[in-house]
Amino acid sequence: MLPHAAVTMMYTAMPENPGPATPSIVLAMHVWGVDENMRACARRFADAGFATIVPDLYEDMDAPDGDGETDFRRFVPFAQKLTFETVDPKIRAGAQWLRERFPQSAAAIAGFCMGGIMALKRAHGYRDLFSAAAVWYGALNDVNAA
Repeated sequence: MLPHAAVTMMYTAMPENPGPATPSIVLAMHVWGVDENMRACARRFADAGFATIVPDLYEDMDAPDGDGETDFRRFVPFAQKLTFETVDPKIRAGAQWLRERFPQSAAAIAGFCMGGIMALKRAHGYRDLFSAAAVWYGALNDVNAA
């Protein structure tokens, strides 16, 4: 995890030989946080040529490590604390970090499950940040998913 702009912690994965036009993705984390699954997904996107960043939305919450966890219920109390006011600046910081490094690129937002809800909520009205959104099995449910 890397600190960026003192706003948040983020995991990054870069393709080989990135340049100013490298396409980029902000990957919204799932309920388990920035765990091995999210890091592996970011690396797969990087292997496909996308600069990818995963903001840690549980930063400063003392959430458990999601690596190896199978019971999402341990993470629900942390997910329920996420609000638009805490999530949006971190997603914007990730998009800005990518834009500074890849100024000729279009960026996308993507997410799985809880992160998919976050991506879906930013599929419209974020043209200053994102040219596309991809949602995998995101469902609007009782988890806030700002």
